[in-house]
Amino acid sequence: MTATPDPANQFLRNIHVAVIAIGVVLVAGTLLLTASWTGRFSSALGSDSTSVAAIDSTLLVIDGKDAQSGLIAADGYLTVKQNCTNCHSGKLITQNHLSRDRWETTIRWMQKNQNLGDLGGNEPIILDYLATNYGPQGGGRRKALETQVWYPLR
Repeated sequence: MTATPDPANQFLRNIHVAVIAIGVVLVAGTLLLTASWTGRFSSALGSDSTSVAAIDSTLLVIDGKDAQSGLIAADGYLTVKQNCTNCHSGKLITQNHLSRDRWETTIRWMQKNQNLGDLGGNEPIILDYLATNYGPQGGGRRKALETQVWYPLR
């Protein structure tokens, strides 16, 4: 006597196979995306890929800004991020708009009072970046109101 397959068991077996297949596809897709992003970070950093694995999760740029620090992703921003955000938030940089001389004075103050070490060859890169991306902004305050209406206090 041959046993007829139970439809309920066959249905469960099909669901089980489908779940396994979906899991395999998701894992494979994740691995491909990770490899793709790692390749992009490697090419962005140049041929020196020794630190790619250590920093690739911190190199996310959204709308032209570093997602972690808020710094504008332009030439020199990785140097600024690596040297400046070890001690303070990127917000402390992005909220200021100073001239190159004022940025340099700020660095000297941090070296004298906050134990910032010698920046060596990184200092011109940092100053160029800061002066270009966080230099003085025109205007500042809004234009004065042309007419003012004063109401008597009661």
